[in-house]
Amino acid sequence: MRHPYIGITDFETIKQVNGMLNVFEKAQKELLNSIKYKLMIGLMISYKTLNGMPSKWSSIWVPKENIKDLFIDHPLAYDALHYADYDGKTETKHLVSAVGYGGKNIHALQLDMIWPSSEMLSELKREYPKIDIVLQVSTPALAQVGDDPVRLIKRLEKYEGLVDFVLLDKSMGRGKGMDAFGLMPFVEAIINSTLSLNITFAGGLGPDTLHLGQPLVNKYSGLSIDAQAQLTLTGNAMDPIDWTRAAKYLYKALKMFSMGKM
Repeated sequence: MRHPYIGITDFETIKQVNGMLNVFEKAQKELLNSIKYKLMIGLMISYKTLNGMPSKWSSIWVPKENIKDLFIDHPLAYDALHYADYDGKTETKHLVSAVGYGGKNIHALQLDMIWPSSEMLSELKREYPKIDIVLQVSTPALAQVGDDPVRLIKRLEKYEGLVDFVLLDKSMGRGKGMDAFGLMPFVEAIINSTLSLNITFAGGLGPDTLHLGQPLVNKYSGLSIDAQAQLTLTGNAMDPIDWTRAAKYLYKALKMFSMGKM
């Protein structure tokens, strides 16, 4: 089992990275968590920004050439590059190129894609055998398996040995509040399957909305979470993160996990 993590997506500077790692370390020591979590340092890239194509995100995300500078070597850091392509244009060479921009400290590549081919992930793993793969299972991805937990497991079986985390995320970075009870059948199916998968959930999580995930934390151990839009002042992922809100989110998230199922 991988270390569970608490994620923040859309860091912009190394000062922000160091600041949140300090907050995270102090909170974890104060709360005496029996499970040691890592802080996912999440940065974004997409098929378009990787290939220099026009994108509304180009002026918002860290330039691809600077990504490696924010992925630092720290015992609590889980450096993850989130790669987005919902149009299915990506080939193995694009994923390999994206990972290269993560530099020597990158730990994980999150795929914000709709059921990428297992052959492509196998080729990526051959190139980067130590990198973790986080597979986003979004609303469109669940629709393709009929929102059926049994069919979800059958689809995930194709990724056995290739994917390390499954991210259940119906919000897809839009800040839409999650439905924990709606996700439970899928979490239950993954846990009861023979698949070696860690589970992450997301969907409108922030310092004021972590209670949305509480039912999952109360019932299952070792879960991870990620947050993005609800860490801004507006709830819009195109706006910058408010780091006071982010610090509150980290502390409250660690507290939630420390009081959840062990």
